[in-house]
Amino acid sequence: MSGRYDSLKKHLVEHLSRASASYLKSALARCHDDPRAQDAEAQAAIGQAGVAVELMLKALAAAANPGLLFKDIPLEAKVFFHAPDELPAGFNWTPFDLDLREFAYDTISFDEAVRTFYALFPERKRDLRTYFKALSELRVLSVRAALVKVQRAELEKSVYLALQVADILSAREPAAYAPTDRDRKLLKAYDEERARRVREKTKAAKEKAGALKVDISFNEPPGREGWDAFETRCPVCKNWGFLAGWTEIRCEADGSEHLDFFADSFDCDACSLLLDDSEEMKASDMPTLFDRTEDLARWREDVDSREEEK
Repeated sequence: MSGRYDSLKKHLVEHLSRASASYLKSALARCHDDPRAQDAEAQAAIGQAGVAVELMLKALAAAANPGLLFKDIPLEAKVFFHAPDELPAGFNWTPFDLDLREFAYDTISFDEAVRTFYALFPERKRDLRTYFKALSELRVLSVRAALVKVQRAELEKSVYLALQVADILSAREPAAYAPTDRDRKLLKAYDEERARRVREKTKAAKEKAGALKVDISFNEPPGREGWDAFETRCPVCKNWGFLAGWTEIRCEADGSEHLDFFADSFDCDACSLLLDDSEEMKASDMPTLFDRTEDLARWREDVDSREEEK
């Protein structure tokens, strides 16, 4: 049955990739050809980019295992996806094959596809998490209502994320959209604009820090920590600033355990330095990985209590 498994997987990945490419081309055309696009024009392109990203994420999930793509499928299909070589030669797979090829079963949601992406490509979570969060909200709004004020920057963020995902998928699937030289110029311009933006933010923060009359360099942390939050000194004014991100346990080969906090934004109330994602933090020479191993026991207690509540 492995031959049928490979055939089905190829079919699903190819069709999802082709569909996503059509949506992405439309979004890119608006971004490339109308540099001042905003409001209704930008809203349409954001919606197209959102659909493209969702379909590409599903293609990546299906490429790993089609069983990751579908929800509430028959038990026989689950067995097929998990152990195709264990099924007897006479197993009647045809009814399931037709339904799956035609997407007769519900597929995972956008947010579920994002979580699957993080599991398959954990190294990309840190630099893309804020983009996925923003697009998750914008894509829903863009198809439910008219967005009165849509900024060009929101369109560029959506397209930036779409091109990052397309780059990953196109390396695995020939039918996927492969970023062009024009697209790469767009990515380069986005990176340059990010660097300029960080310089302007840092300059403004330094000016405000210089005007502060109270010595805040040795104050106590404000106590806003949680597993999705942490505190560190501001690189500009040395006040305690607020990090947003997530916490994960890390197990070494020697059996030792560590607790890591991955930051993807920073906010300082004192000098108003605001870094919107991990790339802006890197451009500001801030670390994005913090050791929280001293909180490991408390983290375990919270995990255990959440399990008991279930």
